[in-house]
Amino acid sequence: MNKNDLWKKVLTFGILFVFIGVGVAPASLISKNTEKTSNCDIPTWYEGDEWTYTADPVYYSGENGSFSGIVENLKNKVLNITSIVHDGVQYKVYEIEITGDISGDFSFNQLSGDLDGKITGTTFVRVSDLAQIKTEILSEGTVEILFVNLDYEANFDTNFFPPLELYDFPLNVGEQWDISCESISSGAFSLEGMINESSSGSQWINETMYCIQKEDVSVPAGVFECYKLNRTDNSIWYSPDVGNTVKSIVDVSDENTTFYATLSLESFSRSTQPITITLNIDPSEAVLGGTVNISGQATEPGTGNPLQNANISIEIPSTGDSWVTATNSDGYYSETIAAPEITDDTPSAGEIGSGGVIVQCLFSPLHGIRVKTLVIIENTPPDKPTITGSTSGKAGTEYEYTLTSTDPDCDTVYLYIDWGNGDIEEWIGPYASGTDVEVKHTWNMNGTYMIKAKAKDIHGEESDWATLEVTMPMDQQSINILFLRLERLLERFPILEQILSSILVLNKIFTF
Repeated sequence: MNKNDLWKKVLTFGILFVFIGVGVAPASLISKNTEKTSNCDIPTWYEGDEWTYTADPVYYSGENGSFSGIVENLKNKVLNITSIVHDGVQYKVYEIEITGDISGDFSFNQLSGDLDGKITGTTFVRVSDLAQIKTEILSEGTVEILFVNLDYEANFDTNFFPPLELYDFPLNVGEQWDISCESISSGAFSLEGMINESSSGSQWINETMYCIQKEDVSVPAGVFECYKLNRTDNSIWYSPDVGNTVKSIVDVSDENTTFYATLSLESFSRSTQPITITLNIDPSEAVLGGTVNISGQATEPGTGNPLQNANISIEIPSTGDSWVTATNSDGYYSETIAAPEITDDTPSAGEIGSGGVIVQCLFSPLHGIRVKTLVIIENTPPDKPTITGSTSGKAGTEYEYTLTSTDPDCDTVYLYIDWGNGDIEEWIGPYASGTDVEVKHTWNMNGTYMIKAKAKDIHGEESDWATLEVTMPMDQQSINILFLRLERLLERFPILEQILSSILVLNKIFTF
């Protein structure tokens, strides 16, 4: 069943659920090459975090019916951080409670009336990347038809295989990435004594997400700097300060169906964790197999006092890797790892993959958690430098040379210079890719020297050697002085003249 057919059937039986299932639950709305101008990493949610929205308007019109109304007090609250098994795989998830009020004008075939009901439900979101795993929605209330109130009940369940990873953290302006999964949905709608129907189906979600720009967005909860994300029929504004969506617009239409809704943040609150734990990943973008340091500190949130000998668990769920360590006397922890191969469901240019690193601190009975993203990149060594400058000169005189190295990934570069006389400039920099770097050097003795230089990017990949031959010959005055000294030496030591003459004779014999 294609996307539009599925929507038509399920919307007929439960218009409110489609909007909640594809446009309201936080992870389902929040949707990473071109030049990166800014970025934000994955938020860490915790028990008690909540965001309240209003969906106004919510409008649907199709072949069998329509709905025009509003969803108010649409609250998404983190109930728990737990684990679930989905399609045979165990995931660490946020369990999120959904509640709200829905009202509006409802029509189905020849029936029409005023709908007034409550929404309850649960959605499960993967901690490591906010991918949506499944959503379960129920709504109950009344529809007033010709002054008669009839009870209705509707439900809508959706499962995603693999989990729908709309984000590709960290978000970068100008970046795009692909999303792909199968969505399997089922829904039912009953109206007292008149309608009792159900539907199920599946669809493949294959789209490209775009992080368009950063802009300030005003909603009832305030004004927030947001990342604007676009996908087919959907625009989303995500705020790092809120840790979630602050606004979303869904606009879907074809020759038979129209669906439009606007979601706005009314209020939000973030809970304080029992343990404050920081997390640093250095580097956060690493080359496969490169060294990565994971570190941070665990403290009491009220006093800021460090937690000593607290248990620290580190895991990268997408690879199955995990480590266990503990804090020292100052509350710090550290673990050095080799960057693993991470593959995810949101391929993006320049990446092998990206995944969340989850660090948890247990200091019984207290608990703290922090999540950040480790990106494994495809790295290309910088081009070997060009060396320009004088190729001959005079000993004792300072000469200037220009070295330039370009990195295909636009990484900053360091330069290593061997002047050929024992003098070395060891990894000077860093310099932006393509920068002309001017360096000076003096050779104090006559001779021919080979300048060698190579570049290294921030990930440690080195270029080939570049070379330039430089000659510091003796001038005529120096040659005259040398012969004068030689004549004086021979005058003082006549035997040297005899030895030199013998050598010349022997050389002629053997050459002959």
